[in-house]
Amino acid sequence: MNIYSNIKNFARKTFVNYSPPIRLSNSGSKKVLISYIKSPFYFKNRPTTHSNVIETRKIFECFNELNFSVDVVDWQYKRKINTEKYDLIFGFGYPLYNSLKKFKGTSICYLTGSNPNFSNEMESQRINHFFNKKGFAIKPRREISWPWEICAKKSDFLIVTGNEFSKNSYKSIREDTLSIKVPFIDSKNSSELSNNNGFLWFGGAGALFKGLDLTIDAFKELKFNCTLDICGPISEEDDFMNFYKKDFEIETINFHGMIDPSSVKMGNLLKKNKFVILPSCSEGGASSVLTCMNMGLVPLVTEQCCIDLNNFGYKIRDLTKSSVYEAMIKALNTDEKNINEQRVNIKKYLNENHSAEIYKKKLKKILQEILNV
Repeated sequence: MNIYSNIKNFARKTFVNYSPPIRLSNSGSKKVLISYIKSPFYFKNRPTTHSNVIETRKIFECFNELNFSVDVVDWQYKRKINTEKYDLIFGFGYPLYNSLKKFKGTSICYLTGSNPNFSNEMESQRINHFFNKKGFAIKPRREISWPWEICAKKSDFLIVTGNEFSKNSYKSIREDTLSIKVPFIDSKNSSELSNNNGFLWFGGAGALFKGLDLTIDAFKELKFNCTLDICGPISEEDDFMNFYKKDFEIETINFHGMIDPSSVKMGNLLKKNKFVILPSCSEGGASSVLTCMNMGLVPLVTEQCCIDLNNFGYKIRDLTKSSVYEAMIKALNTDEKNINEQRVNIKKYLNENHSAEIYKKKLKKILQEILNV
């Protein structure tokens, strides 16, 4: 890790741990504290590289329109907050957890993924599987600690992102879980669908968790003339990067690091690629894939990605190299007419289910129903 990264991480840690709630609006008859991320309200012109920026802004808009005065705090803020002045706390993390002991108002836990116990178990299985196959241990990168389960159980309401898969993963905790589909990041970039049979792995931290190992291993088995582009914040995952160091030197495999979906570089990658792939072991809707789908790429995903494949895409049956390879072969053997039909179906599905405004509309309806406002 370089000096710049150390300074950046220190500044970020200081900001989230010691920066108290800020007031976003003061006109409502009731008061809500949103415990999620608050940087989108400090840096309004920041590049939108994750759907949580869209989510937190739309959450604010919903409460503002429902006549709430709104404060926001980062979910990692650990200091004491006077919660007596709030009628409602929405979100997750330490502020919500700490409030549950004495808070007399309404609490809504909002979790961005499948059951933490499920996610932890899936990552553990992936690490063990990798060790058994390769004889090399990869550190866990997506471990979720215990307070999140307490928040899910003890809050008055639980809303989770994703689809029926993520919702059903909480059945062991409670039966009244509600779900909402995450928004994609809108971008002017668009795939021109060239003759290049490229695959784009576009994911977040946790290379093993998100199946990059399976993607690389399966890709190397292909006899087709195709490429693999890898985009994500995994350069500091030294164990994984060192293990696959030689593979990153293969001419047809290219690592790009973190990419802004609206950047010129992303536009250039779209010209090379036809498919987006993510053999992840647990997600809450995989907004990275949805964003690439909106730009014209056809998805190859596991059921755990929690994306409904409606007349488009290729399901990766399970978390094995052979299943990833099988999906890749099926995708590569699909004719252009069918690919174009899938792209039309994808666009229609996304506009009806995953746009920022659809997310806001559905969240507002959920809040109106559970809060009787």
